[in-house]
Amino acid sequence: MKRTRRDLILVLLSAVAALGSAPPTMAGTWETRMTQGKLAADLGDGGSAEQLFAGLATDTTAPEPLRAEALVRLGVVQRATGNAQASAATFRRAMQSPGRDAQVTRLLTLAVAGVAPDRKRWATQWPKVRLASQPGVGERHPFIVWPGPGPQGVREAFAAEDLVTFDLDDVPLVDFLHHLLAPRPTNDGGWRTAPGFETWPESYQPPAAVRRLGFVIHAGVAGFLESTQPRVTVKAPGLPWNELFENVLASNGLGFVIEKDVLFVARVEDLGAMDRVRGRTYVDPPISLNFLRGDLDDVIRLFSHVTGFGIAQDANLQGSLTLLVSERPALQVFDLFLVATDLAATRIGAPDEDPGATILRIHKLVDVMGDAVDLSRLRPTPARRRPLLGFEESLPKPSARFAAIEGAVQVKKETALRWIDAELSFQLNPGDLVRTGCGASAEIGFANGAKMRMGADSLVVIEGEGGTGMSVANLPPPSRPCGPVPPTPR
Repeated sequence: MKRTRRDLILVLLSAVAALGSAPPTMAGTWETRMTQGKLAADLGDGGSAEQLFAGLATDTTAPEPLRAEALVRLGVVQRATGNAQASAATFRRAMQSPGRDAQVTRLLTLAVAGVAPDRKRWATQWPKVRLASQPGVGERHPFIVWPGPGPQGVREAFAAEDLVTFDLDDVPLVDFLHHLLAPRPTNDGGWRTAPGFETWPESYQPPAAVRRLGFVIHAGVAGFLESTQPRVTVKAPGLPWNELFENVLASNGLGFVIEKDVLFVARVEDLGAMDRVRGRTYVDPPISLNFLRGDLDDVIRLFSHVTGFGIAQDANLQGSLTLLVSERPALQVFDLFLVATDLAATRIGAPDEDPGATILRIHKLVDVMGDAVDLSRLRPTPARRRPLLGFEESLPKPSARFAAIEGAVQVKKETALRWIDAELSFQLNPGDLVRTGCGASAEIGFANGAKMRMGADSLVVIEGEGGTGMSVANLPPPSRPCGPVPPTPR
């Protein structure tokens, strides 16, 4: 006979209740009693869970770390059943417990703040974490005091108390920040994220006060190597948005500044980088960009395309760009990119055949000899369509065509406002954009016989006098879960 889920829950609840009321010798080992308490809490039986955790916390024969963990879990149950004062007192007992180690402190921090940094950072941070209460609020609402200077004025800048719920384990920090701050498009066909974000709430949108801002995240937040990039665990059961954001920043040594409706997030020691562009005014045409850890080379190619500047970059530059801006002057966005990656632009001599061209050199800020260029004083010349220095081709001016199309492939002509489905008969010209969807691919053939293969989730611009294809965006690789190409807006 098949049992329904409700029947199974009733059976488990009965078993937990029976074990919880039995003497310790009958209830099993300390670990078994802890498991019973967790099961009761998960099934919503707060009474049994509270009894089990309270008994374990006061059992002087149990190991101290296990008793400290029981206190944390007891505090969570008490809070869930509406006893905030008892919960706060229990959390304080857990913080003062002699058995509190790194693991118990992490559990306590997640219970109170909803956030914990990755294990590497936590190894040095956990002994410095403190539990405190807000003056004048009483003892009902404790909070975590993180080590270090931390962010200043989060709740003043964001009066956003929308309740949010997340349950994420050890996900990339910069990815989480991007998704937390970026409005979810209404026509994206699915929120495509890396593994670990499968439980991201489908209906989530940032508060209105956040959606009006653009944002840029300093490259130091993401780190320079995929294997060592900082990660974060978020267990937020209905926390106010601004409180969660504050804890994410503080637990990872981050801060923020807002300049002209652009939110800049960086390590506290890197916040001064924004001073480089403070007060500048730009008048060039606007662009909209959304990058998540965009490849440095690809981003520079894109700015070369939209500004018309020749750009030469030093070898071995590192960094990535995470940024979302809407209708911002192109050179302001270029400046934000340089700030976020600790790079600078200087002017170099123009080639003899084009003495009026603007040619910029991109190099590390620390290597700048002389004055960096103030981009707000330049005027873009996108009609020049200047490729990156080092990528110029001495080809005639033919167009390109599709040699093969598989799956969802779309084209946006240079002068068009909408994406359209690609066809083999299409002629591609410099400035046209081509993108492929999940599981799709395309092959583009050029007049000189060269061919370029595009894999899934790729974006290229047909660039240069000879129609040479260049990648201009760092979209999720094919190994990530993804949806179809976004539908064309009407």
